[in-house]
Amino acid sequence: MPRKRRAGASATLGELMHRLAQRPDMQVVQRHAAIADALAAVLAELVGPDAPLRCRPGPVTGGQATLICRSPAVAVRVHNLQPELLARVRACTGSGQITSIRTTVRSEAWE
Repeated sequence: MPRKRRAGASATLGELMHRLAQRPDMQVVQRHAAIADALAAVLAELVGPDAPLRCRPGPVTGGQATLICRSPAVAVRVHNLQPELLARVRACTGSGQITSIRTTVRSEAWE
């Protein structure tokens, strides 16, 4: 049985959530989250199940995704995997959403 709206309430929670999901800024956030999820999954496949201990998705700016690595050695390893990583992430998210992957080293992110 549907709940009655409060007096003065103009929309249900479902309607408000639908409107929020349609906002352009929220659609960008959803796309970036999908890219980060795809990066994490592909990293686990290519680097190993302990990939989250070594490398994690960072910000997405324009079409460039960033991977934050714990050490220079991991950054070099991930950098060498970039062509395959990029191809797999594009397959998961749509080919036009991401054009490049950048690796950076920030060891303090894990402390």
